[in-house]
Amino acid sequence: MNKLLPGLLITFFLYISASYLKTRFNIKYINKYIIAAVLGMTLMLAFKIPYEVYEPGGSFLKFFLAPLVVILAIPLYRHYHVIAKHKIIFFAGCLFAIGLNFGLLFLALRFFTVDNILKTAIYTKSVTGAMAMALNESLEADPNLAILLVSFSGITGGVIGGVLIKIFKIKSTLAQGVGMGGISHIVGSMAVLESNGEEANAVASTTLGIVGVMTAIFIPLVINLI
Repeated sequence: MNKLLPGLLITFFLYISASYLKTRFNIKYINKYIIAAVLGMTLMLAFKIPYEVYEPGGSFLKFFLAPLVVILAIPLYRHYHVIAKHKIIFFAGCLFAIGLNFGLLFLALRFFTVDNILKTAIYTKSVTGAMAMALNESLEADPNLAILLVSFSGITGGVIGGVLIKIFKIKSTLAQGVGMGGISHIVGSMAVLESNGEEANAVASTTLGIVGVMTAIFIPLVINLI
């Protein structure tokens, strides 16, 4: 229990601090999970806290990632009619998201010599942490590297996606949800929940699930093509 305590305390401190800062300074374009991640990196670097100190508590919390994803079904149950009404556009958006992710990465990796371990981690950057870990383990890649890239993708996509939604004044909850869920997975889903409500979150949650399944199906084929 003593080994778990530092990681748990740091995580709770970061969550509370990020929630306070977002409310206190009325930060609209960045959700609190991204703020917490930046604060965490700054804190550990500033005070030279070894990752080994945080890791036991962090791993304990990570254990709950997979079952927590099930909670995303609740907003979907309440707002499934949005997807049912626009199912063709919705599935087209999911296909576009997976095609954009794989297509751009495929073209970029043609110019670099990258081993299969790194390739697998890169291609799984747009799914949830739990999915990325499972995929990388099954393909004998590095799940820790995958989590790092998933976090980076979620943070950058969550920030940039939220800003783009505001700049281009995208009002459609379907467009918001597919865009954020398809590229920024769970972070994008939580971002639209905070900024645009439960309906957009329901679309994003469903999108990240479909994109995750499609990634699991296509990733072995894509990796072997390079």
